[in-house]
Amino acid sequence: MADYNIKDRHFKLDMADISIVILNFNSGALTLRCVESVVKYVPENGREIVVVDNGSRADDYLLLERSPLAQHFRLVKSRQNTGFGAGNMLGANATTGRFLCFLNNDVVLTDDCISPLCDYLDEHPDVGCVTPVQLDRQLQHTRMFKHNQGIRHELFGDSLFERFWPERYPRRDAKIEGKPLEVMQLNGCFMLFPAAKFWSIGGFDTNIFLYHPKSGIICTQIRLSA
Repeated sequence: MADYNIKDRHFKLDMADISIVILNFNSGALTLRCVESVVKYVPENGREIVVVDNGSRADDYLLLERSPLAQHFRLVKSRQNTGFGAGNMLGANATTGRFLCFLNNDVVLTDDCISPLCDYLDEHPDVGCVTPVQLDRQLQHTRMFKHNQGIRHELFGDSLFERFWPERYPRRDAKIEGKPLEVMQLNGCFMLFPAAKFWSIGGFDTNIFLYHPKSGIICTQIRLSA
């Protein structure tokens, strides 16, 4: 594990309800915009934000450290870029929440979608990970989940399965609102876990650098643990 340090800024020592981990690598302006949206929409009471700087340039790190928004987050610095899995695990180890939310730093919240998702997890202890409806930059619905990857999907593509077995393979480009949908894999840009479930499966595999396969692996681990 990479060396790191934590800069605390008047945080309470008691357990938070929701811990939000945001990974930064040479994109401090994006990270601060993400933090700003979290601060704006997610209630402060019971919320903690952890920003992991994953070996960024010195000027980018200073942008985070000196920002007026820094009063709202705990800054964890890694001395090298450890990738998605290890970087987020550094952040997770600095959290206290009952729920762990991992946000890509280019995510911008448009409302408080995190609190109701935590309520849903409380009411459904069999659920291991959730994500909200996601929009692209034009505020159009975008794909927020994936089907299992395998030789059949590689040969025939997802559309064939979505057409003939819609109950098992719902259309990924469909507008989905107002009801939960069970899927095989969630996109890695926004993943919300009960912390106990996340730690029970060992969290993210730190040996895999990119997040694209990461979400599939951890979703599979959750399904197997159930």
